[in-house]
Amino acid sequence: MKNYEFVKMPCTPNTVGVRTPNGITELYGIWPLIDENLRFLNIIAVGHKSGIHDKVHLPLTKKLFPTAKYIFNCQSGPYLVSHYNEVLEFFDGHMTLDYDRSNSKSLYMSHSMMVRSMPFENLFWEPQKVKKWDFSILTRVGDNNAKRWDRCIRIVDKLCSNGLTGLVFTQRDDFSKVLRSRFSKERIFKKYVEAGLLYLSSYIDHHKFHKLQSMARVSIFPNTCDAFPKNIIENVLADKMVVISRDLLYGKSVITPEFGECLDFDSRSSLERCLEIVEKEKMRKSPLNNRQKWLKKYSFGPLAALWAEELNAKFNTDSKLAFFMNHIERIKKMNSILA
Repeated sequence: MKNYEFVKMPCTPNTVGVRTPNGITELYGIWPLIDENLRFLNIIAVGHKSGIHDKVHLPLTKKLFPTAKYIFNCQSGPYLVSHYNEVLEFFDGHMTLDYDRSNSKSLYMSHSMMVRSMPFENLFWEPQKVKKWDFSILTRVGDNNAKRWDRCIRIVDKLCSNGLTGLVFTQRDDFSKVLRSRFSKERIFKKYVEAGLLYLSSYIDHHKFHKLQSMARVSIFPNTCDAFPKNIIENVLADKMVVISRDLLYGKSVITPEFGECLDFDSRSSLERCLEIVEKEKMRKSPLNNRQKWLKKYSFGPLAALWAEELNAKFNTDSKLAFFMNHIERIKKMNSILA
């Protein structure tokens, strides 16, 4: 049988191809796993922000690599929920951290954690010493299903009515339209903006977004059906306290209790607890050190070792480190880790 070889596509970030007698064919949404010796582990992860993207050509990949193990690289929470039975049937494993951990195919792995584990890519938020706001929330106007705009309104009302200051971000919506809205719930925001307690940000450059987020003391995530958002990790790296929802799809075991707290945002008592957390952080005198704790546990070396343990246990591999071939150029820069 012909041995085909994965190659990193030189001009397309995070994309690999396969070398065939006819040249190199790009494989969209395919994530081969390699070890500390850059050796292919015969395990292929498949996934995209849309779940399994239309550009993914699985029949071709399985034809070229028929003996490989295939695992679902979960990057879309809604896709996982609506296609979970298909994922279980089709794939040999699924990367979903603590979601359905009792299932024999569950892998304690997360795409977003690996993507945020390499500092030289400028993915780590630098903590800002100046704190101008007490809390921040990233949401989406009108999305009461996944991003939980409805909860955001209640949280803002609770915190700002007690004199705390906050940032509310949406990277998609125009907040000027929200403030002109005739709906009473959104007019709550206008009241606090005019009082100087609330800053609303529509789409801005990601560098400014990072800097502003880092200038808040606590980051609050009322969202539910998300595949462990990278923004949670970025806020931990900004040395902030993180408050997440009890019904976040997965990732709760990673954040709590070391890096934050988990609350039921539909409960009045949890809103009171959220207020207590933010007020406590506002009074904090000493550094939080969440960033330092995260890097010790989940920076590239420790995370790649954790991935190797998971894959060794499930698929009889023998690697010390495991990571995506898609990141090979980044990894080669980290000679001290691969030495």
